[in-house]
Amino acid sequence: MRKQPLIAVALALMVGILSAEASSISLTSAILLTSLLLIAAAVCIAWRRCCTAFLLASILMLGHLHSAFQKTAVIDPELAEVPTYSFMRVIGFVDSEPAVAEKSMMFTLRLQAVATANGWRNTKGKMRVIVTEPPMLFHLHQQILASGNLVWPVAMRNPGGFAQQRYLHQHGIQAILRVRKDGWIAATGEARTPLLPVQSWISDIHHSVGASLDSLFSKQSADLLRGLLLGDRSEIDESISQNFVRSGVIHILAVSGLHVGFVIAICLLIARMFRLPERYSLVLVFCSIWIYAGITGLKPPVVRASIMASILLIGRFRDRPIASGNLLAVAAIILLLWNPQDLLNVGFQLSFAAVAGILYFYPKIEMVLRKFAWISTLYRFRFFKWMFQLLAVSTAAQIATLPFSLHHFGTFSFIGIFANLVMIPLVFAVVTASFVCLLVLPASSFLAMLASFLPEILLQFAFKMTAYLAALPFANVENYFPPAWLLALYLAIMLLAFAYRHFRIRFFALCAILCILNVVAWQKAIWQKPTFKVICFDIGQGDASLLQTPTGKTILIDAGPASPGYDAGERIILPYLQRAGIKRLDAVFITHPHLDHFGGLPSILAKIEVENIFFADTSYESESFQDLIDILQKLEVPVHIAQRGQVLNNFRPVKVWIAGPNPSDAKRQDHLNHASLALQIRYGKTAVLFTGDTESPGEQQLLAYRDLLDSDLLQVGHHGSKTSSSQAFLEQVTPKFAVLSLGAFNRFQHPAPEVTAKLAALGCDTLRTDLSGAFVFSSNGERITRIK
Repeated sequence: MRKQPLIAVALALMVGILSAEASSISLTSAILLTSLLLIAAAVCIAWRRCCTAFLLASILMLGHLHSAFQKTAVIDPELAEVPTYSFMRVIGFVDSEPAVAEKSMMFTLRLQAVATANGWRNTKGKMRVIVTEPPMLFHLHQQILASGNLVWPVAMRNPGGFAQQRYLHQHGIQAILRVRKDGWIAATGEARTPLLPVQSWISDIHHSVGASLDSLFSKQSADLLRGLLLGDRSEIDESISQNFVRSGVIHILAVSGLHVGFVIAICLLIARMFRLPERYSLVLVFCSIWIYAGITGLKPPVVRASIMASILLIGRFRDRPIASGNLLAVAAIILLLWNPQDLLNVGFQLSFAAVAGILYFYPKIEMVLRKFAWISTLYRFRFFKWMFQLLAVSTAAQIATLPFSLHHFGTFSFIGIFANLVMIPLVFAVVTASFVCLLVLPASSFLAMLASFLPEILLQFAFKMTAYLAALPFANVENYFPPAWLLALYLAIMLLAFAYRHFRIRFFALCAILCILNVVAWQKAIWQKPTFKVICFDIGQGDASLLQTPTGKTILIDAGPASPGYDAGERIILPYLQRAGIKRLDAVFITHPHLDHFGGLPSILAKIEVENIFFADTSYESESFQDLIDILQKLEVPVHIAQRGQVLNNFRPVKVWIAGPNPSDAKRQDHLNHASLALQIRYGKTAVLFTGDTESPGEQQLLAYRDLLDSDLLQVGHHGSKTSSSQAFLEQVTPKFAVLSLGAFNRFQHPAPEVTAKLAALGCDTLRTDLSGAFVFSSNGERITRIK
């Protein structure tokens, strides 16, 4: 660190940004603390180590402040007071190339003014506009007037899911405007071209290159080349992407330092062909990498590589070599000062981890390889030397990126190290040959078509090779999300194993290992106490809740809807189960045979073992429900008919009580809401009540149980419709929390205003999934608390 001090500065800045995510220190307190640390550093300037410690601490706080300021800067304070789903009008300029789907269009709008209840006012900032059935295609920089519903993004709609709010704030977008059938959108005039229309130029390049690729290559190859050359992976077939993931070469499709390296190599080849002097070669490389960075949208991995390459070029130009660690640190500092939220970007983390791994592990791995006599002999030949160096680089990058891949995606490829030996040279050849085709095309389409045969053949070989590697048994680990402590332990062990001559690194790595092991050994005894956990998922218009008992058993109540293009089981419930390490459900309760309550179950059954499943009855004539019964029979899942008054003690210390329906209602073939299971789950003195879509007649039958209905948490029946949640029933339940599982802008207009008014009169905390996403509760047996 003494020889490369910027590494410590970059790390301190990163810790400060992370602290802004994890803590809620007021800006005033943070500014005061930063000032005190800077004063302390100035006072201790005579004591070098003490001064350095205070300076690093102040940099940490500056990172905290910078991240906090950036977050608050995204939100317009006056607009922030407008409730979500409020109808409003906006005017502004299209700030991104519109993305068009089958029945919708999405783009970023740079705001000029908004109209709320107080009238029009000028404003700044960005808003994401989503238009259902757009009347026309809008263009970049076109002025738009629109009206729709304002939607404030939530931090995370479901546990372990997509962090929508963070993603939008990273791009400076404060809110979403949904233009639906009751709204409208129109262009107020022609697109206004700015003085330097960089975005338009980039968009034109993308369209031009895309059209050229489509004319020269097959669709499959053209779509892949868009990803390789432009970073546009939207058109790549899902099966091809999965093959690249399983074979450990998906990073090739994400524009990164590898692609910047390709650009540099191509530029150096051109310079050598035309015998350019070194200074002109350096200028050509410098300009090319930044043009490429701009074309690909200034993505963090590309910018990181471009900054590092630029500093190296400047050092070469001035004949001043720069330490690699400092180079990486400078790139990180510049990116994080520009946008501190980039630190939470997966691409940023993987890119910097890969380069850091190469810088630290590569020399040590190559040293180990050279100790083998036969490898040392082969090193005399350029080809074998290059192959072993590429193997060492690939291994070093995989060691460093493994924890990030597992944490974010739950996947890691064992064969990626060897697949890269073939794929990296192959892709370089494809990129170079494709670049030649694009250059030749304006002069002669015939010559360009002839030249396209080589990259086409190479790409077809790449498709077949990745498909073969992906099909190999044990090719990779999938759906494994290890705990954070295990990933930290892995990194500490790797640092310790490769720190041959670095006493300080060995010392700190050993201390880290001991601390992690102590935390793991004592956390259950000191911090973790058995609790009963309830997760009410946000799955749209439907129901799905997961219960986890103190003894580790899991119960799923309903599985959400499924329809063409959306499956709650596949998209929301299954990813959570996999991320939480849940491989088996001890019981599944389907409250009634409506698709919005059981539609997602087949997707879950395909990947998760189910021990038992409970219905009120299985004789319903619905075709989709009978298909589910057929699946359960094929999988040999035990099916049980729940009886009113039955108490299930299989989940001790948690008890499941079947409160309804009546046996006669359970067999209904019409008005299936009346056939809904009503379940009360008790843990200690606390209780949770689920009533499915039970309506007022069913609630009247439940009232026979009187005080037994008293519950701390109520999943409000029938999504808060006016036909449910009768006054007498709610007064008997007296919930502390009432959860309404709803889809945004649902066509049933749930919840009914009278139901929310009744809940408000009871004084309970009314929670809506359409407004706030999923809810998580915890019970210690004495009381229930809301975690999220």
